[in-house]
Amino acid sequence: MKRKFWEIFKDEDRHLFEILGVSEDDTLLTNRTAEMLEYDIYVQCDTPPANTPRESLFRTFEGYGYKHQEGLFRERLSELQARKIQGRKKHVRERWKK
Repeated sequence: MKRKFWEIFKDEDRHLFEILGVSEDDTLLTNRTAEMLEYDIYVQCDTPPANTPRESLFRTFEGYGYKHQEGLFRERLSELQARKIQGRKKHVRERWKK
């Protein structure tokens, strides 16, 4: 039996968080978080046990000074895609200069 946990995404630059839901597999979340870090988007993810009440999660993160924002993960994914495209364009331009 797999362990269930909450997926929580945190934006360290703006001190925001979003509770994404309960999961048994955090591969997508951790991979995207690692990818964002490679592009200088300072984020983290947490996976507390699923038996933790949702209200308790809000109190905990707000107690650490984070504010809740719905759609935060999607917003930062969009930013990641934009940075990837900009990086590719920069790479292409540099290649043509040679």
